[in-house]
Order: sequence, then C-alpha cells, then structure tokens
Amino acid sequence: MQEEFAHFIEGSARFLPDDGEPIDIRAGDTIWFPPNTCGVWEISETVRKVYIILYPRNRLTAAWSLLAAAFRAVRLWIEIRPRIPAEPDAVALPRDTTGPQAARRAVWAGPVCRERKNSVQKA
Repeated sequence: MQEEFAHFIEGSARFLPDDGEPIDIRAGDTIWFPPNTCGVWEISETVRKVYIILYPRNRLTAAWSLLAAAFRAVRLWIEIRPRIPAEPDAVALPRDTTGPQAARRAVWAGPVCRERKNSVQKA
C-alpha cells in the first residue's frame, strides 16, 4: 500500500493495523496512513471518503517536475508580458526635457526628438 491521506465524509469504521492500536474512524475524521500500512477494516456503517494516494518520487522525477513548472511559468510570462514596441517612435518622452542629458535621453523617443537634439547641439 502507498502512503494515503483520507477524509471521511460519512459512516464509521475501525481500522486494526498489524502493528498498533485500533483506530476508530467516524464522519469528519481525517487520517494519514504511512506507506506499507497493513491491517483489517471493520465497517460499522457504509463509509464514504475522499482520499489521495501519495506515490514516492525520486530526485530525477522531482527535478523534471520543477523544470516543467519553470517552462510553464516562462511560457505564461511570454503570453502576458507587456509588449515592447519595435519602433522607437512609440516610446514616451521623458518628463525632464531640459539640458543636455534630457536631450540625449529624448533621442530614443523618435524623429521629433532627434530634430530637437540637433537644435540643442547647434545652440
């Protein structure tokens, strides 16, 4: 038997493990069974449960899962990232447009600023 985590929705039962004390289980109880747990079930009322089976993972499997998650995150980022325009004309002008530093920064805003930079250099 693999490792199991279970939540009992309705009913009642008793689990008699091979190497331990009996466990009484009722609706609303949550229980974890370690790997290779063996025993006998005594069902008093019909039992409904929600459970997951946890399989052991080796390091290679864990690394592969981490790598796959990283690739999914990168693919998602590529889909939702803001699009950077290819044309420099679409970039906004900087707030401070005075002085030689501002003229150098504004050159990337497009042809209008390039003309302005030329006029600043001539002055």
